[in-house]
Amino acid sequence: MAFLNKKRSALGALLLAAPLFYAQAEEASAPAAEAPQVKQEANSTAVEPAAPAAETAPAVEDKAPAASITEPAVKVDEVKTDEVKSAPVAKEAALVKEAEKVSAVAVKEETKADPEVKTSPLPAITFSLNSEEQRRAYASGVTLARYLQENMAHQRKLHITLDPNIVLAGIVDAFANDVKMDEDTVRQTMAVFDEQVNLLNKAKAEQEAQREREMGQAFWSAFEQQDGVKKSRTGLLYRVDQKSSGAAIGDRDIVEVELTGSLPNGTVFEKTAQPIRVKVEDIIPALRSAIKLTGRGGEARIVIPPEQGYGAKGALPGIPPYATLIFDIKVLKVTAGKGK
Repeated sequence: MAFLNKKRSALGALLLAAPLFYAQAEEASAPAAEAPQVKQEANSTAVEPAAPAAETAPAVEDKAPAASITEPAVKVDEVKTDEVKSAPVAKEAALVKEAEKVSAVAVKEETKADPEVKTSPLPAITFSLNSEEQRRAYASGVTLARYLQENMAHQRKLHITLDPNIVLAGIVDAFANDVKMDEDTVRQTMAVFDEQVNLLNKAKAEQEAQREREMGQAFWSAFEQQDGVKKSRTGLLYRVDQKSSGAAIGDRDIVEVELTGSLPNGTVFEKTAQPIRVKVEDIIPALRSAIKLTGRGGEARIVIPPEQGYGAKGALPGIPPYATLIFDIKVLKVTAGKGK
């Protein structure tokens, strides 16, 4: 798990010793004796009308993916952050302006192709998908198309739209060795396009990081004012909801805990499906301190600032850069470690 130290990263990508999700093995199916034949129509390079989504460029909503759970069991609603979330920190106008500025960069050599070009005809073929070679070929085409679709969806978030029919025409022409642009123009066009996408990605990342910092600061300030909240020597905010008992927890001890990790906006990025056992010294310092603050048999909420969490890099699919981390921890059992 990302919460484990790097030297123990072989234990898995998650903090939990047992994964929360299990990949189900694919069922091996023998090829049908008589697979239905599939006919690819000639000149069928046009994308169906559903594709014009690229023309209208519908806004694609950004969602922070949860690393291991979809519904937060713990509501982070004690601190109101709606005002910060809705503040126009990352304005789309800035991205649009950046896109227009970079798009204005002219390619050094203009294409010598005619104003209107026609793609090479796609030959009609019939295939049955009853051989491994045919399935591999078809699956490769599907995979390539989905990769392009994902890229184009991301580009629409940056206010860049590409006509899917022309993208498809370029693929067909390349396979037919009938490309309508010379190689220098292809390279120069893609160089300018890549520069545009990189600049817009950077601007978008900076805006999202600023928004994350502001949400975290708002949550931190409000939580700090709540009754019973204290600040540890290491700089964490914590509130003990159930007092602990017994000796203090040591680095070599093995603890059995229930844990929920969330963000200031309420997104849960980690939740134990069942109690897990972990050696205290094997987890990141901030969470190690959090478990010690919670104590044997205790329950606590711990708030970790970005500089003690994952900083500018973030972690997991659900922890963005500069994220303030909120952990609700319950220490169920402590086993004394050896060599203390």
